[in-house]
Amino acid sequence: MKNNILFLLLLLFATSLYSQRQSPLGGNNALTGIISDWGPRIMAQGDGSRFHMGFDYPRAANEFAVTVEAGSITYLSPAARTDHLENIVVNGWRYLHCLFGLSADELYELRLDAQNRPVLIIRSNPTTISHVYVQADYPLPTYEDINVEKTVGIGQNIFRPNTWNHLHLDRGYQVWVSPFSLLPRTDTQSPANTFSLKHNNNGTATEFPVNTPVYGNIIIESEVDYENEKDLDNVILQLGINNTFSEIFAWRYTGGNHMILTNLSNGTSNTPAYNIRQTGLLANIRTSVDEGVFPRTTPGLDVFKYIFNSKQTDPTSTLASGLRYPDGEYTFRVTATDLGGNSNPQNLVKTFDNLRPYIRKVEIRRNTANGDELYTGEWRWSGTALTLSQQSPRAATENDDIWVKITTSEPMTSLSLGVLAYASTPEAGSGNKVRLSKTYL
Repeated sequence: MKNNILFLLLLLFATSLYSQRQSPLGGNNALTGIISDWGPRIMAQGDGSRFHMGFDYPRAANEFAVTVEAGSITYLSPAARTDHLENIVVNGWRYLHCLFGLSADELYELRLDAQNRPVLIIRSNPTTISHVYVQADYPLPTYEDINVEKTVGIGQNIFRPNTWNHLHLDRGYQVWVSPFSLLPRTDTQSPANTFSLKHNNNGTATEFPVNTPVYGNIIIESEVDYENEKDLDNVILQLGINNTFSEIFAWRYTGGNHMILTNLSNGTSNTPAYNIRQTGLLANIRTSVDEGVFPRTTPGLDVFKYIFNSKQTDPTSTLASGLRYPDGEYTFRVTATDLGGNSNPQNLVKTFDNLRPYIRKVEIRRNTANGDELYTGEWRWSGTALTLSQQSPRAATENDDIWVKITTSEPMTSLSLGVLAYASTPEAGSGNKVRLSKTYL
């Protein structure tokens, strides 16, 4: 009897070594097992989706993986799958890349039963069945005197990866819900976020010099580091005028307003800034002039690029060229937010200098600002060119002072007025003074 007990203890000990369990969160919530997180990633064409709608966690040799939540088994993969996507669904959680085959593993078999239905068999040793699982919508038969189970408890080791040696966890095919938003875990750290403003310098993204205006096509480049928690949810770009901010673009990884990709596998989109680029190296990413999301080789590190045109037009604009944004001071804001709502907005104040100044109006009067009008000329912007409308000039006498008022298209730091010629040469001591008044629009 003692020998039998000793043999049983040794057998159970050996089995426990063979069946190491692994949770994607790890026992200390450190996420150390995640090898591919939710969102954009570096992936060779055809090897998997470049937008990863789930996360992958590895296992060591001969390890099982455990359920993250208890519930009913609603799906077991049929035998016809040949794409490594064999999966088991428990309470809405889909575990992909499960081992499948009649003799694939002596302790674990996901196969067809006598009624040609998928069944999962787990043995405590090569000859002893410990559990048999079927889908919840099946009848409840018995299998070799073992009760068939339709529910699974949390932490049960019923998953075994196939030859890809990892499991993928998600909430269903193309369901834009990150598993991290539903799993119990500590979530206190904001994504680290740094950004800069660059311009296209002959094919190389080059940062605008410090304390200089920006204009034209501005490359907004944000580097986001969320490696410690791997739970980035969105990156929002905003432009602020007088402390009022409006959104100019956003990358949202989850939810109804998620980024739109025409092909998840290739990571392509009709919106250039959504394209998932495969550049990889940070030095090359920083010099790229392309818009898009640039995942780096380490999960949890992404770079975002968006081209903002400060000279975009607006049909209601009264500015030259119909520009939407007048010259002045603006605040760029980039906010990276994780699934727990943690964020650390970053601001950068810059001056727009979009407009080339021009003389909008010239008024000439006799003696004072309210004197007789001698001349008025006004330049109007038609959307493509300046058009001058003017009246025929009236003459001033040699004893008149001349009052000149010049209106410019924007505030100026300096303005000079030169008199190119006189109709007659003024005599000494006569009123040949020119007084300058300037107003700004």
